[in-house]
This record gives sequence, C-alpha cells and structure tokens, in this order.
Amino acid sequence: MTETTCVVIHNGGRTTIAGFSNQDLPKVVCPSSYVKGKDGEVVFGYLEMLQNPGEVFTIMDSRGCPYNWEALEQQWRWIYEQALDISPEELPLVITVPPDLSAGTRSKYLELALEKLKVPVFQMVVEPLAISLSLGRNTSLVVDIGASKTTVTPIIDGSVVKPAVLRSKFAGDFLDYQVAENLKNSLPIEPAGEDSKVPESFKYWESSRTWIHDFKATMLQVSPSKIQELEGMQDTMAFSHNPLDNKKYFLYKKGNKTL
Repeated sequence: MTETTCVVIHNGGRTTIAGFSNQDLPKVVCPSSYVKGKDGEVVFGYLEMLQNPGEVFTIMDSRGCPYNWEALEQQWRWIYEQALDISPEELPLVITVPPDLSAGTRSKYLELALEKLKVPVFQMVVEPLAISLSLGRNTSLVVDIGASKTTVTPIIDGSVVKPAVLRSKFAGDFLDYQVAENLKNSLPIEPAGEDSKVPESFKYWESSRTWIHDFKATMLQVSPSKIQELEGMQDTMAFSHNPLDNKKYFLYKKGNKTL
C-alpha cells in the first residue's frame, strides 16, 4: 500500500505547528494569535506580526479549542497559501485535537475543512494518543504541559480513557506570569519601539515572545539519560556528564542584565 502524504496542523494555545506527514521537521511554527491593523488587515506569522504592530488577538481558548472560527479559517488559508505553497484541495488534512473534544466543536472542524477549505480527506487525531503511538507504545500516561493548560491523559491498549483525563490551569502561561511578576520591578517591560501608539496588547505579546520565550528555550534542559545512569556516571568519573548540572546565564536583552 502506498503511503499518502498529508498536511498536518497542530493549533496549540500559544504556538501553531504545521507541515507534511512525510517530513521530520515542520514547515511552519507560528503564534496561535494574529495582529489586526487599523485598516482591519489580519496578519499571521511571528516575523510578519513584529513588522506590523497592532492589536493582538487569540484564536484558541484555555481548553485548546477554537473560539474564533473565522480567524482559524484565515490562519489555515495563510498556512496553505503562504507557508506551504499548496492548495487545500491538493492533499488530505490531519489535525490534532484534545481528548475531550465536544460534538459541536467536532462539527465545526468538519465544516471548516470539508465545506470551506474543501480538503479531499480530513481526519482528527487525539493528540496524546498520537504522541503515545509515535513512541511505539499503545499503553501510557501522557503529560502535556502547554501554554494554557496541563493535561494528563491515560491510554490503555490504544484507547484514551476519557473519564480519567485530568486538566490543570497551571501551565506555561502561569509560569510566564509568575516570571514577569517577579522581574517587573527590576526589569520592567519596555515599549515596543519608540512609537507610543503601539497597542498595549502588542507590547506585552512582543515581550513575552522575546525574553520569556527565549529564557525557557535556552535554560530548560532535559537529559537523554536516566537519572540512575547519570548518578552512576558521577560516581565513577571525576567530572559530571549531567547537562542539568551545567550552569547557564541568561542575558536580559533590553535591560542588559544577567540572570
């Protein structure tokens, strides 16, 4: 049987990832938000949003479901036409969805994909299940810490145990807020550029997408080895191979201060 190439889109609370199923790396990594200019023009993409300051709006709610379906359609069209350079009618579309997606949201996804974008084949895949199967496991406990929520999903024999799915609001956005609150006195958020007319929502979005985002990207590390293996290596070696023991320093760009 010949494997069919699909377009794959994941809309997270903060970041949207898209690409082709036959490629290891995504073609698109962009914010799950957009800028609306004074003339009503909608702008997607991180660099494009930086170049067009305006009010920043979101697309996904705290449960990982769209609430702004018109903006979601515009974003998907931007992904197809600008980022992937193909027509929605050319390839099947696969999207990832939360494990407890409602019937109403599922119907809206079907309407958007099949009626408005006219994709030839459309499939919704439960994200924790996709993660588990991609690691070669049909039974697992998947812990997903996203921007707006943390979700714990038990999977048994390839099926999601929906009544046992747990959610928490303490996730990436909560971490961002706590970091900003602790640093705002010594490292205040500065305006985006010198234009005082730049909306407040854009200033805070730009700040969170620069120093907080970079902080987590450069400071947080996960060792590929088991803790027991690392402890054994430290007992037998004169120096540590544990990357978690290596100190790093993060330079706050605008304040020119070192954390």
